[in-house]
Amino acid sequence: DGTTREDLQNPPIGRTAYGSGPFILKEWLPQARTVYERNPDYFKQGLPYLDEVVIHFAGDTAAVMSAFITGRSDFYGSLRRPGLTYYPDLDRLKAEGKIDSATHPAGNRPNGIFMNNSKPPFDDVNIRKAAFLAVDRTEWCELAWDNACTTALLFSSGEGNWGRPEEEIWNVVPGWGTGAKKQQEIEEAKALLAANGYPDGIELEQLNLMGRGILGRFAEIAQAQLARAGINSTMNVQNITEGYSRFAKLDYLFLASWFSQVTFDPSEAIGNTWITGGARNWIGYYNPEVDRLFPLMDAEVDPAKRRQLVQQIEDIVILQDFAHVVMPDTATEHFWWKRLHNAGLFGISPGYGSGFHRQEDLWLE
Repeated sequence: DGTTREDLQNPPIGRTAYGSGPFILKEWLPQARTVYERNPDYFKQGLPYLDEVVIHFAGDTAAVMSAFITGRSDFYGSLRRPGLTYYPDLDRLKAEGKIDSATHPAGNRPNGIFMNNSKPPFDDVNIRKAAFLAVDRTEWCELAWDNACTTALLFSSGEGNWGRPEEEIWNVVPGWGTGAKKQQEIEEAKALLAANGYPDGIELEQLNLMGRGILGRFAEIAQAQLARAGINSTMNVQNITEGYSRFAKLDYLFLASWFSQVTFDPSEAIGNTWITGGARNWIGYYNPEVDRLFPLMDAEVDPAKRRQLVQQIEDIVILQDFAHVVMPDTATEHFWWKRLHNAGLFGISPGYGSGFHRQEDLWLE
């Protein structure tokens, strides 16, 4: 019957399955497996094709990849770099014609260094700009993503109709310089600090969300790169629960992290983070012009006009206010054995909801 307001207001939230999808929860063993069976009352006649879907959970990537490479599982989703250890086996299976794959932008936006715009020193646009200029995106791409990354401002290059092409970003957008231009940007960052009260640099605390995989590495890269311009920091390491609680309450100065999108639509990405009162405006950002432009963009039906409004907002948030130190994004790759058909059909977003987990069109030989 679907999910009602009362369902969401009554416990146990997260332990009872609601919805009208193609499969019904049959078995759930936490940290082991989830079994779904075909929904005979699914609203799309003739679907789903499969009688049952079993999702196995393992404690580490090696165990999951072993199950896939040996053929014990049919599908592996969302492999991200760094993951080079597994690629020789995957490349071999692809060359032998046994498996297939598809690559999509990961949709990690915003991604990079979050600065609390509501607290000193990052309530000063000049200090935010100094941080924006100081980081080396080429090095970030190498150290964080093993050089498997895409350029990105509010949206990744190639992300639907919204991301700007690479040639409009590298060595064009401030902070995206390479080689000698990057060194010039670092010197400009030092000059900005000196002109705004920090001639000897600045000492800050960085919130480090160690409990979320690669974010520990993000924090170390951000610390080293910002220090080159005189933005020095000590780590405040928090578990993921406490860290995200502080993040949401604006109880931090800066941290390296990302948000994930359910869709690749700018109404979600901008509405969540960049308007006043946005559900994930954990940056303390406020600009009345962005608040004015957002509903115009959200309601615009002409794609070209909507893209123009998106870029207007992007110019204000990133190139005028330097509200967030945007970093390169990575891609996510999905693999499946060729006995599984229609596995390359995804919803509006490859890594999360919006059709990806419906699996109504999948069928096995």
